[in-house]
Amino acid sequence: MERVVACLGLAALLAAPVGAQQAQRVVCDGTVFQYTTTIGGGEDVSPKELEEMAAEQLKKEVLDQCGNVISSVSEVSHSQITLDRMIASFTGIITQYRQIRWQRAEESGETVESTQKYELTVELAVRELPGKPDPDFNVTAKTDQMVYRDGDAAEIEFTLSRPAWVYIFNVSGGIVAQIFPNTYAANNEFAPGSATYPTGRESPPQKIRLVADAGRRELRWKESFVVIATRKPLDLAKLGVKEAVNRPLGQGESADENVFARFLLDSGLRRDEVAQAHVVYEMERRQKAQ
Repeated sequence: MERVVACLGLAALLAAPVGAQQAQRVVCDGTVFQYTTTIGGGEDVSPKELEEMAAEQLKKEVLDQCGNVISSVSEVSHSQITLDRMIASFTGIITQYRQIRWQRAEESGETVESTQKYELTVELAVRELPGKPDPDFNVTAKTDQMVYRDGDAAEIEFTLSRPAWVYIFNVSGGIVAQIFPNTYAANNEFAPGSATYPTGRESPPQKIRLVADAGRRELRWKESFVVIATRKPLDLAKLGVKEAVNRPLGQGESADENVFARFLLDSGLRRDEVAQAHVVYEMERRQKAQ
């Protein structure tokens, strides 16, 4: 089986980071500091679009240095992707953000494919979980399918290296829904090894029903499950995300990209007390019968 590992970033065909950027001071203890990033793009990308992309690029560059890790692992067999898993650790959040300057970058004489280049400078502050990660404490996860159709039921299998409390969320287009634990399946303490949710032993029986948001117009799109394992139980009421029981996924709560890291920080966890995994899957809209 061929194994393909790739990093997920903001780089795209239309816009990308430019050149080797000078090392800058990044502080992860809540202290305010300035940071500058450079981005380039073709004439078919507007300065406003580049500015939005630069902001996302800058946040990723900073958070990558404060404990955040995002990577994609795909397994390919006979030219077909059989597993697409995103491994993620969100242990840092941006607590302050103020744009100072957005301007055309000075040309340095280097050869750049981009026809326009801009610099974004911001003032920001970042917090991260204290301590260092425990390399022996981890969780991996996968779904029973890679592609689901609107209305399908899903199963999630996760594997723990150590005893832990497990929390599962669905993330779709900025909407976060709490899957597990829930009112009817409250016991989320697991021994090391593999387990599946739903287990088939819940009373009443449970299913994870994947339903397209009514506002979506795409025929195919990507969503993800977030699996968080912790060494001690957490108070989910602090997260502010309602459980998705007796209602379709896609009707969860709006949340920004910091929701999980903020929750873990507010829970007083250290980095060696938490492990995370993201599982990316595709959704496909059912075609109406002619």
